[in-house]
Amino acid sequence: MEVVDLPVSATEDMVVGTLDIRRALHEGIKALEPGLLARANGNILYIDEVNLLDDHVVNVLLDAAAMGVHIVEREGISVRHPSRFIL
Repeated sequence: MEVVDLPVSATEDMVVGTLDIRRALHEGIKALEPGLLARANGNILYIDEVNLLDDHVVNVLLDAAAMGVHIVEREGISVRHPSRFIL
């Protein structure tokens, strides 16, 4: 089991994932670069100073933890991935 550390400066894109610009530019493929939630699946997500995180990021984390799944929608891409972690 891995401990995934969530930095206080985490943005929503860092947490949920974002468009993989490298693949989009080089290969012309719209692909998603996974975020910390994908890495935390099946592992421990450690958050120090959760009160310093942006409220929107906290809401995303709590929703993913409660639902056990997270849907990422970016630039016409929709990816559903499991989100089961210990917070």
